[in-house]
Amino acid sequence: MDKDLLLRLFRIGNSSGNEKAASEFIKDYFDSMGISYKEDTYGNIYNLEDASLPILNAHMDSVQGYEDEILSSFIKIRGNIMSGYGVIGGDDKCGLFVILEVLKKRKVNFIITREEEIGCVGINHFMSQNDIKEFPWALTLDRYGSGDIICEKNDYGTKEFENALYEVGKKFGYKPAQGVYSDADFISEDVSCANVSVGYYAHHTKKEYVVLSELQNSINFVIKSIDTIKQNFSAPQKFAYRGGKYSGYYSYDDEDFYDAYYKSYETAHQCCITKKKSTKTIFLPSLNDYVSPEGAKSLFEDLEQSGILYEDDSAFEEYDDIDELLRGVV
Repeated sequence: MDKDLLLRLFRIGNSSGNEKAASEFIKDYFDSMGISYKEDTYGNIYNLEDASLPILNAHMDSVQGYEDEILSSFIKIRGNIMSGYGVIGGDDKCGLFVILEVLKKRKVNFIITREEEIGCVGINHFMSQNDIKEFPWALTLDRYGSGDIICEKNDYGTKEFENALYEVGKKFGYKPAQGVYSDADFISEDVSCANVSVGYYAHHTKKEYVVLSELQNSINFVIKSIDTIKQNFSAPQKFAYRGGKYSGYYSYDDEDFYDAYYKSYETAHQCCITKKKSTKTIFLPSLNDYVSPEGAKSLFEDLEQSGILYEDDSAFEEYDDIDELLRGVV
């Protein structure tokens, strides 16, 4: 592991909308290594030269505040742990580092995005301008911890793709799991994708840290996956996404999900939230028109604890205070 490269990357402030320094660092690195790349009009950095190879994805921004960016210069490695005095941006500098290290040893396509933390803005722009259906599969490198493969349970990839990753990942301690919003939500519209762990912990907090051995393990897992998984996997069949505001209630053959939908009135749109009996959670873009992905997650958790989640939309009709409950949130 190139610890000097790792520290130089982590000592760059990279709050959402302020990714210029991180972008210049990555491009300078690619130039020095002779790695070709392009930059789109939104500032995403990518290379899609070889459609026979998979795609790696990470994002340049973090949730750092001004003080965290200043304190980045004090990030240190102590034994097997890298930490600092604030949000160090392991989400997703770890993913960026994996890509930089993998590219030393393997040729692979990549998409490095801006402004993931404020709603996957960069990847949304990128996917609106590019078709990646011809590529075999993709990995998003943006999961905390050491052994998660977020794939089929999030409708990111087919079960066949998840099984292929799991067969490779067993040796590295990886197994299927479930997660929340990431660039993979958009990449998986075109090709099977998974979001995998890259060794950071306590992300979005002042206690964030990175376990170097687990970061290296993720690099090894990604390289082995590139070498081993040669099949092409199409995009998974997803639940019907219903962006924006719409009327009506839909069931999906007793599949488990949380949902939010909007009833249209002459002067306003009212948010109605329902829950089917479930253990599986899917956050639909309809709610994200009003709140961030993290806000959606928090909102559902608060409502579940309060008991204000119904088995169907008919129960909602008698609850008059939902607008007050959601005021300031949606």
